[in-house]
Amino acid sequence: MSELRFDPRSEQYVVFAPDRLNRPHAFQGNSPLPVDLFNPFAQGNEGSTPGEVYAQRAEGTHPDTPGWEVRVIPNLYPAFESQSRLLGPAHPLYSAIPGIGGHEVLIETASPETPFEQLSSEQMICYFQALQNRFSYWQNQNGVRSVYLFKNSGAVAGASLPHSHSQLVALPIVPPRFEKMNQFAQEYFQKNRRSYFEVLIEEELRLKSRIVWESEGVVAFCPYVSRFPYEVIFYPRQPIADFTQNSQNSLRELSEGVRTVFAGIGKAARRDFPYNLFIQQSPVGKRSSDWFRWSLEIYPRVGGVAGFETGTGMWMNSILPEVAAERIRGIL
Repeated sequence: MSELRFDPRSEQYVVFAPDRLNRPHAFQGNSPLPVDLFNPFAQGNEGSTPGEVYAQRAEGTHPDTPGWEVRVIPNLYPAFESQSRLLGPAHPLYSAIPGIGGHEVLIETASPETPFEQLSSEQMICYFQALQNRFSYWQNQNGVRSVYLFKNSGAVAGASLPHSHSQLVALPIVPPRFEKMNQFAQEYFQKNRRSYFEVLIEEELRLKSRIVWESEGVVAFCPYVSRFPYEVIFYPRQPIADFTQNSQNSLRELSEGVRTVFAGIGKAARRDFPYNLFIQQSPVGKRSSDWFRWSLEIYPRVGGVAGFETGTGMWMNSILPEVAAERIRGIL
């Protein structure tokens, strides 16, 4: 069970999910993950997890047995569930809603030693196909207003298990940040009759100073207002708002780009850097490729989020995106 509480002063939600206190090494901060920690995601330990809801596996193998390449399971400690209720008392100045939705884990590889950024191109395509399947499922569930994927890699970035995995959340709300982004994009389109993202990509390609990688269908650059050192964002060149609408060829290009950019950041910043990864698409029910495009964002956690960021809601970055992009390009 979980509950979302909304603060009208800051227009922010906080998710209260008491069950997540039971996660392995909750509240351990930046301590390294133990090497002898039991790995429920390893092949052969399928009985230690909830039953799979999707898998790509070898022909002749059965659900919840070895033989899979990518496996998706419900999160054992979900922040959002199909059934929920308010956990605390009402407040006259704030609002709260039950945390109804979904929370799943995408186990990216059967190999415990292989990090996401070192997956082969084919393995990463399988991963993105699994994501498309789960996005499609949750976008069609009653009460779901937005669906996102996030990944934590390394203890500093919030990972509680070393085996490479991502998490998908289906929410009963559109987070205010994304609501504002979608509203801005819609208003820009109505005023200019062009998509903001079309103009943005066009301008970045013209200037070249922040571009780190590009292909026929995908472009990646360090955002002009980067919050993290070596932050990189991927956009499709074509107007696609829903990640599930990417073709097989688009997924292949994205996979190659992600693998290449990770290698570049690893050499420019440091090897095995901790990071967060996030895939955003337009809200359910407000989907229009006229003004919105999906994005994949990489947030290297080589700087730090401290009192200034948490107190002001602003970000402090020690590396200009033009410098970051130049260093990555120089390596690639």
